[in-house]
Parts: sequence; structure tokens; C-alpha cells
Amino acid sequence: MSRHYLIDGYNVVRHPAFTGSGNDERNALLSCIVNRRLCGSINNRVEVFFDGYPPSFGWQSPYSAVHVVFSGDRSADDEIISRVASSSRPRSFCVVSADGRIVSAARACGAQVMDPADFLAAGPKKGPHNREKEEQRPVTSVQRERINEELGRLWLKKKEE
Repeated sequence: MSRHYLIDGYNVVRHPAFTGSGNDERNALLSCIVNRRLCGSINNRVEVFFDGYPPSFGWQSPYSAVHVVFSGDRSADDEIISRVASSSRPRSFCVVSADGRIVSAARACGAQVMDPADFLAAGPKKGPHNREKEEQRPVTSVQRERINEELGRLWLKKKEE
């Protein structure tokens, strides 16, 4: 079952564990989430909530995998709490925040809660994409020869049948 991350954006970027750089802390957070695969599988839904309005008309997240929600006249806290409380499947949510009000409300609904420090420290998740890169090693000439011999035997055996 995939998870649905609800991230309290400003709570995370203002946490001492956040080491994002650049003029726009929002984009630094989005980049961190995507590039370090902090939410794991690409099947997981990711929404980052920020207070207020987008910085400019028509602003869009530079990452299609992350949906950014600006709360407008409401607080991002209220938006997150409302999203969890009104869901028919609150257990599918992982709420990332250190805000006591959000944490209490999310837990009361049955959602998982993650502290921003733990979220940011998670680092790259293991998955098929990362595993492939970690285990990719050049094939030696001896291995290549053995592979060719084995494939030759299998191929010839199949042709004879």
C-alpha cells in the first residue's frame, strides 16, 4: 500500500536539521525531497503545504512528483489537519511536522507522524533504482567467458530439443 506524505513545509525548512541552500527555501526543500528520495517509492503521493499564497501568479512546483499546496487565507496547519480528519483512510498518511497541534490531531486520526529531523535524516531510500546503481559493477573477462559458455550450452541444448 502506498503512503501519502503531508509535509508541513515551513516547519521542515525552519528545522535545524534542514541544510537546504539557496534563495528560495521552498524550492530547496522540494529539491531535497526529490533528489534524496525522502518519501521512498515513486508510488507514494507527496504534498508539501506552505502558509499563504504562491510567490507569483501561476507558480508551479518544478517537480511533478511533489504537489505544492499554498493555504491562502487559512494556515497550512489547518489544511493538513483538515486533510487527515476528512479522509476515509487516515492511516495511509504520513504527516511530517514537529508542530504539536498537527502531531496530536494526526495521531488522533490514526495517521503516522514523522519528526522533520527523522524525515531529513532518512537519506536515500533503498529501491530498485538505487539498488541497481549500488550493485552495478563491471563484468570481468573471466565472468564474461563463463556467461558466454553457459548461454552457449543453454542455447545449443534448446536448439537440439
